[in-house]
Amino acid sequence: MIHQYIYLISEKIKCYILSAVLFFFSFLFNSYSQKTDIVPIGAHLYGVEAKGDTIVTYGSAGTLLISYDNGTNWIQRQLNCRSEIAQIFIIDKNMYAFTKYGEIFESNDWGINWTTKKLLYDIVHCVAINDNGYFIRTMNKLLTLNLQFEIQNTFSLHSDYSRNIVDTMPRYNPTIVKFKDKLIVEIDSSSYLIFDKNLNMIDTISLKKFGFCTICNEGHNIFADTDYFYCQSEAAMYRSKDLIKFEKITTNQKNHYIYKLITDKLYCFNRYYVDQINYPDSSVRICQLIKKDPTMGSYLRSFIINNEKLIVVGFSKYITCNYLKDSILNIISAVSDYSLYQLPIQINDSTFQFPQNRNMINPLILSSANNGATLSANYDANKPLDSKYDVNNMQQFYYDEDLKQIIIKGFYSNLQNYILRSKDFGTTFSSNTIKSFWTIETYGFPNTVYYQAKPRYNFIKVNGNYIFPGNNNGFDYLKNKSTCEAYIYTVDTNFKILTDIYLKDTFVNRVFSKEEKNFVIHCMNSLDTSFSFSYTINRGQQWNIIKTYTYKELYTDFSEIVFNNKIYEAVVLFNDSTQSYSLDILDLDNYQIKRVCENLPKVHNGLYVNGGISTFYDSNFVYISYADTVFYTRNIFDRSKWKYFLLPNGGYLSALSKKYKDKVFCTFTDSIAYQNTSWLYISGLDTTTFVEDNKPEITPYLWHSPPYPQPSSSLSQSRIYWDTGVDIDSDDISVYDVFGVKIQGREHITIEKRAAYSGILNWECADVPIGVYLIQLNHGTISMTLKVMVSQ
Repeated sequence: MIHQYIYLISEKIKCYILSAVLFFFSFLFNSYSQKTDIVPIGAHLYGVEAKGDTIVTYGSAGTLLISYDNGTNWIQRQLNCRSEIAQIFIIDKNMYAFTKYGEIFESNDWGINWTTKKLLYDIVHCVAINDNGYFIRTMNKLLTLNLQFEIQNTFSLHSDYSRNIVDTMPRYNPTIVKFKDKLIVEIDSSSYLIFDKNLNMIDTISLKKFGFCTICNEGHNIFADTDYFYCQSEAAMYRSKDLIKFEKITTNQKNHYIYKLITDKLYCFNRYYVDQINYPDSSVRICQLIKKDPTMGSYLRSFIINNEKLIVVGFSKYITCNYLKDSILNIISAVSDYSLYQLPIQINDSTFQFPQNRNMINPLILSSANNGATLSANYDANKPLDSKYDVNNMQQFYYDEDLKQIIIKGFYSNLQNYILRSKDFGTTFSSNTIKSFWTIETYGFPNTVYYQAKPRYNFIKVNGNYIFPGNNNGFDYLKNKSTCEAYIYTVDTNFKILTDIYLKDTFVNRVFSKEEKNFVIHCMNSLDTSFSFSYTINRGQQWNIIKTYTYKELYTDFSEIVFNNKIYEAVVLFNDSTQSYSLDILDLDNYQIKRVCENLPKVHNGLYVNGGISTFYDSNFVYISYADTVFYTRNIFDRSKWKYFLLPNGGYLSALSKKYKDKVFCTFTDSIAYQNTSWLYISGLDTTTFVEDNKPEITPYLWHSPPYPQPSSSLSQSRIYWDTGVDIDSDDISVYDVFGVKIQGREHITIEKRAAYSGILNWECADVPIGVYLIQLNHGTISMTLKVMVSQ
């Protein structure tokens, strides 16, 4: 998201309008000194540059990883943006970053601090540099910029640049290069335009016309040195001295090679190895990656050779340094895939252990001593995990702080489950099988809406023993109904069963307990598929229902919160009838449930965990995150004492969140970065006395989802919610360019009502030039602005 564009959105509070105007948090006061920063833990790396001992890798969500000692130590820095970094240049001690969405940043201190130098308002694909400035290849234009980033010349292009780029190619490919006194631009696979320095077109080149390729769909790698222009077509590389005669310098049988020209030497690279190319048609293997790195699991994206080191980067923060003299491979950062359902284990202020996602076979745990900037694999290749313990069937991850032991439980058959235990954070595991306590999923229930509610089994420790639920479920085809039975097991630390509590026609999702005879459970009745919280004070001899929910009001997430020296359970629920979310708080001491907010609309177009609602806490506050707003309070039950701040870029938190001193581990999502595990840094919160006046000042409500698609070509749409007390049909809606000039009125905009309080805003944008536009909607006393990028 291009954060510098004009924001005209009033500070808004999220609420939902059903039949009348419902107010939610509009009486709260914002803390204007508050500051938030989002630093992604999970990021993809698309490129790498080096100068001397300084190495810079860059990629998604404005992420930079920098080493000042030739790859030994690394720090993470963020550009003040959420878009992908297309290219980095290192000139003396200065660094220049060009992002996908046309932002240009400069750093004068080796990448520590960055300032915005220019906004191009276009999609940037490739940048080349010369003594007088920069050549930039955007989606539909060529630009020349001087050293002060002022646009000198432009040339319009009319080709589909990206149509033949395959997934295994680098995200940003060298498609523009300066050769002698000419500029060469690849406009389509293996087709080129030749310009002079003022962007006057001189000639065209097509390798297909030379007969070098037939499909010609894997180009986008061009380079130049003093003598030759190099280009790629399919699996071969060509060169030319005069741009008239071309010679083939290498032929490979496999596709998807990435070529690079480094210090006048040509290298060929794919996910398995790196070769130095010699002419004619020979190569020298300098690195065999896949045999040395057991964590290799994603496509690599770029490489560079610097100070006798081969530095390779790729998806999921993958970084390796291969010493060319002795062929020693140093894995700086392993391939990572963090679980959205597990919280990291904190060792100290900057050291964390991160559980991997289920589809990662090995390693199960990643370790980081720098807050997740780089991650190493906790893995012992000499002691591989038994294949029968398939981590794809892993159901529970638990860290016993007393024993410093990681416990993973899961299943591999209907008769047996497994327990994995590790005291070295996943480097090695001991294992044993146990009686089948549960199955991974529930099937056959009469109300199909239940499938939206995935089981969230938990695992707790009370008085030195472990307590967890176990379920067995089936389907009675003669009676056409589901059957269930559940157990609540208490086991010792060796997983010997001490006690079990049996529940008929029940499926238990969660168990809460402070002592072994008193339990609170969240469960489903398999006869009518209703959900309920129940408790027992006599080890299951009698159960008392706290609250019952219909099958249409599904739980989506649970999280523990602590305030006033008491432990509560926060429960996020989704109502399938109203398509809205609610938040209930369970008091584990007095067995009471209070609803603190309800009827919150979806804040996304797709399916995200818990609908954009997340709760966490620290020693000062409880935090409730919804949409792009985080509320914080010392009393969750008194909304008059809630304050709030807005998350950057209109993003929101999803899945589990937890505060670790100065930072919050979360999954942050916005229109640019999809579900990225991140650190949320919060500072400057207002801790003054909270307002005592409970009478809210009602403010009209207005909210919108990010416009889609981005960019748009003919029609841009956005889901909007409004105050039914104000006539949406009478609202003033206008379209402005980024300079504030009105270009269209409401005659080009329609609102397709889906309910009395919501609908789809449609803007017909086919007739406007490419660029960025702002749709401003005035609704009563408030207004909002939608940013739309148009590309024909």
